Amino acid sequence: MVMTKAAVDAWKNIVERLEKDADDTHLRVGIKGGGCSGFIKKIDFCNTQDITDKDMVEDFEEIKVIVDMKSMMFLSDAVIDYKDGLMGAGFIIEIPSATNSCGCGDSFSM
Repeated sequence: MVMTKAAVDAWKNIVERLEKDADDTHLRVGIKGGGCSGFIKKIDFCNTQDITDKDMVEDFEEIKVIVDMKSMMFLSDAVIDYKDGLMGAGFIIEIPSATNSCGCGDSFSM
């Protein structure tokens, strides 16, 4: 898994704006069943106390990305990026090994 410089910078900016302790706020990435293509990519906040022994922790600069072991099977070659354009801004997860993707890019199949 890779996290681009744009994604790292965007995450740092978001966490700096939170009223919470930035050192205790991490990025959780996961895959859930569903969507029009079979699987849905999920991005959320994660606090340190929510990390379990079933999670893997990847470090990118000072950022910890938390991924559950089942999701890591799908995310091993993933690229976490941040796009900011006319149609909106946000984090995206690109998975090169995905065989199909829906039109909106949130759902994929393997």
